[in-house]
Amino acid sequence: MLMEKNLKTFVKCSLKIFIDYLISLLAFAIFFMAVVSLAKDNTGKWMSVYSFVIFLILFSIIYYDMKDIAIKEKRPQYNINPSPYKGVLYGLAGILPILIPILVYPFLQISELIKLRFLQGYTAPLYWFTRLFGDAYWSFIMALFILPFIALLGYLSGHLNVEVLAGLKKYIKAIYSRLKTKEDDEDEFH
Repeated sequence: MLMEKNLKTFVKCSLKIFIDYLISLLAFAIFFMAVVSLAKDNTGKWMSVYSFVIFLILFSIIYYDMKDIAIKEKRPQYNINPSPYKGVLYGLAGILPILIPILVYPFLQISELIKLRFLQGYTAPLYWFTRLFGDAYWSFIMALFILPFIALLGYLSGHLNVEVLAGLKKYIKAIYSRLKTKEDDEDEFH
């Protein structure tokens, strides 16, 4: 009974990563045409930027989901005593449904351009990463392994009760306050 419950919990937590990925993929698709129409001739560059923005959203969703899971699992009433690195396992299991179609890719009997477009679309939130390596087949696989790393950071953050991204948050707030101050100063002069 306990093993069955642990397996069910493991699958449920791993599926969170897969669902988070699907949410970011959906967000990418929703605003895709707007970005293409704005990009006009420089589509590759703008798709990379847009993909990175969607990736940041994906990063925050996975990070905070894994942090919440770690905080919950660490509670004494659950008597789980999880490893601080359990997030990697959730991440690896979570990317399996995404990874399987990519591994089947070489065996498809269709044009190379269609295969490439499928991979680019299927890994759209990670397109910026694959673009760094010239859209090589292995880069699509490697890009997916960013997700278990994010899950590790989130889980570790919740397990150790530290905010791994605290420095980044302070930096973003400082930039935002500077921009806000500049806008306020510009409004006074106009």
